[in-house]
Amino acid sequence: MRPKIGKMPYLNSEIFYLNIDPKYFDLIYYAPKEMGEEINKGNLHGGPLSLVDSINCNKSIEFLPFVVSSDKKSNSVLLFSKVPYQKLNRKRISITNDTSTSVKLLEVILNRFWDVEEINFTDEKENSSNAKLLIGDNALQQLSHNNSWPFVYDLGEVWHKMTNLQFVFARWAILSSVNKNLKNILKENISKSIIEKSISIEKIITNNQRKFLSNNNIKEYISSFNYEYNSKHVDAINEFQNLLSKNKLKITS
Repeated sequence: MRPKIGKMPYLNSEIFYLNIDPKYFDLIYYAPKEMGEEINKGNLHGGPLSLVDSINCNKSIEFLPFVVSSDKKSNSVLLFSKVPYQKLNRKRISITNDTSTSVKLLEVILNRFWDVEEINFTDEKENSSNAKLLIGDNALQQLSHNNSWPFVYDLGEVWHKMTNLQFVFARWAILSSVNKNLKNILKENISKSIIEKSISIEKIITNNQRKFLSNNNIKEYISSFNYEYNSKHVDAINEFQNLLSKNKLKITS
């Protein structure tokens, strides 16, 4: 049986899958939060886990040297708001159900950086909220379609301004039980796409079905991400865990 690898349904993750060999792996679409759940259930063997899910995973996993990380702006983890951040205390924010990490990052920013003491998180379908958190292609699409929200905050940018660190949104992980040779093949497949980043971006542009983005938009967007794990990511992950443990945000619903 071929290992099942989670395929993230976002433009910023397409680069990982360009050279994954279907002779050895089955790719299955999952949103980040679902991917973490399926790994824990043993229904999935690997993929780019949301950072929070990679930390809390209850299975024996090994990390591959790949991440989804932003230097400064994330460009697609965005808080759209009707009021400035100074007035968000006790307001209603609709949050995406797709990921755990972006929601936790928002909690840290609200409490530790913006001094918000209490917030009301609502379902993402809530239309009467004062603000909404969108990630990935949904955030990109909202920006491109005559966005009417007066305030837009890039959470990656806020994080960098406050910490001078990158932010790691996802880490590649695979179950320890997967055959070692298959782990190495997967690593080589992904490495090829990242090493040949300019070629990979052209392939993504050629295959693009998103009408709301120009070719240049796609190139700039994908080029803004770091995909290879390095020592700076260690500091970023440690600081995120540290601030998360100190967070005192009161959340109501």
